[in-house]
Amino acid sequence: MLVNLTPHAIRLIASCGTEVLIPASGREARVDSESTLVDTIVIEGIPFPVSRTEYGQVTGLPEAWEFPGTTYVVSGKVLGQCKGRSDVIGPNTGSTAVRREGQIWGVVGVEAAPL
Repeated sequence: MLVNLTPHAIRLIASCGTEVLIPASGREARVDSESTLVDTIVIEGIPFPVSRTEYGQVTGLPEAWEFPGTTYVVSGKVLGQCKGRSDVIGPNTGSTAVRREGQIWGVVGVEAAPL
């Protein structure tokens, strides 16, 4: 079973051109974050804040043992915090992603959580 824990549908595009749409489940996995002001940069005489964001605890993602056989699709930020979770994947939104008018239309693959 595949459960999409992002707020939007994910379109997977196979090399043959077939598309598979994974609808949003209505539940969302999120990651806590905290931004800290670290500097100011001046561009054309106008100061802009520079911040650093630290990511923390994931919420909305079931534990791996709760629903055996289920794979969860999450955002890249959430995926980065799921170290060692073999039941969590994210859309590969890198250079292979298919874009229309600058926006991601679909992806040709997925990424695994960090080891």
